[in-house]
Amino acid sequence: MRVCTRGDYVKVYWEVQGPGPPGAINERSGWSRALCGNRADVPPALYSPGPALVLEFHTTRQNNATGFLGTYSFIDRRKFYFI
Repeated sequence: MRVCTRGDYVKVYWEVQGPGPPGAINERSGWSRALCGNRADVPPALYSPGPALVLEFHTTRQNNATGFLGTYSFIDRRKFYFI
C-alpha cells in the first residue's frame, strides 16, 4: 500500500482483527488506506464495512501546527445493501 513520503498523514484501519485483544492496532497491523496531508487527496467520506474504524495520526514536525480536522457520524446499517 502507498505510504505518504512527506508531511503529515492519517492511516485508516477498517478491519481491526488480528493478534492481541479485540480491536488492537500495532505496527504490524494491516491498514486499509493512508490519507496524506494534502487536502486534495482526502475523499469526501470514508465508510467502514464493519463495526469499527480506527484513525492513526502521524506527523513529522516538531512544532505545533493547525493539526487535523474531521467529523464523524454513525449511520444505521439498515440503510446499506451488503453483498
